[in-house]
Amino acid sequence: LDMRKGGAVEPVRIQLGSFPEGRRFQGHGLDVSNTTDRVYSISHNGDHSSVDIFQIDYMQECLDSLPWDCQPVSLTFIRSIRSDIFPNYGINDVVEAEENQIYVTQWQPFDFPIRGTDNPDGWLEKLQGMSAMPIFLMGLKMTQVFHCSWTEDSEASCEAASEQKFLGANGLTIDQDRSMVFVNDPVDKMITVMERDKNTGKLTKVSEIKLPYGADNIEYDDEADEIIIGTIPDFIAAIKKKQVPGGMIVAHKDAANDWVVQDVLHHDGSKLNQISAAARWADKVVLGSPFSEGILVCQME
Repeated sequence: LDMRKGGAVEPVRIQLGSFPEGRRFQGHGLDVSNTTDRVYSISHNGDHSSVDIFQIDYMQECLDSLPWDCQPVSLTFIRSIRSDIFPNYGINDVVEAEENQIYVTQWQPFDFPIRGTDNPDGWLEKLQGMSAMPIFLMGLKMTQVFHCSWTEDSEASCEAASEQKFLGANGLTIDQDRSMVFVNDPVDKMITVMERDKNTGKLTKVSEIKLPYGADNIEYDDEADEIIIGTIPDFIAAIKKKQVPGGMIVAHKDAANDWVVQDVLHHDGSKLNQISAAARWADKVVLGSPFSEGILVCQME
C-alpha cells in the first residue's frame, strides 16, 4: 500500500516466488524484519503449522515512481520452519531475534483436528475440543513461547523459551536492540515484558503492561520507541460473531520509566469488523482484520 500523498488508493498484491508446489499456505501472524529484509509468516497447512520465511526484494525504481506503475516488492520463499512441538493450528505469531533465530507464540494448548474442529478424529481430539471452554473458564495457563534456531545447513531446533505460561500467548514483538521481547495475552488483557538472553535465547519475565481491554497483534515501533497494539474491546461480541469494535492503542515508558497506555483510534466495527492489527505511517493508521481481505485506512486529524 502506497501511503504517500498521490499514491494509489488500492493495495498492490504481492506474488510469492519459489513457493513449494502443491503446498497449502494459510497465513496468520507476520513479522517484517528491516535488518534482514525478510518476512516471517505463521502458516497453517492442513496437517501441520509452520513458520515460512520469505526474502524481500525492493524494486527501487518502481518504489520511487508516483504512483506505482509496477510491482514495487517481490517475496521469494527461502525455507519453512517446522517442529513437533508446534500444535497444528496452535501457533499464532512470530518475531525475528537474529538472522537464523525466531520466537513463536502458542495460542492453543492442543492440536486442531486436520479436518476442522467439527470433525475430530478419535476420542482424544474430541476430549481436547470439549476441554477448551473449561480451560478458559478456570483460567488455566497452558500455552507458551518457543525459541527456534538453525543454520543454513541444518534443520531448525525448537524448544520452550521460558517457563512462563499464558492463557493464550498471542501477539509478539521485540525492541530495537533485541534485548526485550513482548508477549500479548488477549484474555489476560496484559503484555508480558521478557528479557532475552542473547546467548541462549531464553526469556525471563521482568514486568507487565496492563491493558484497558483485550488486544491482538502488537508491533514495536523503533522510531517512536513504543508498542503499537491492535485492540478487541468486546470479546462477547466476538464470541457471538456480531459487529466487533476495535482500533489502536500504544504503550510507551514515561519519565519515571513506567509503562503508559494511550488510546489513539477507536472504530465501531461498521467498516471493518474485529480489528486484529494496527500500523501507522505519518498521519494515517491502517487497521487489519482476520475476517477480511481488505484493510481500513484511517486519516488522523
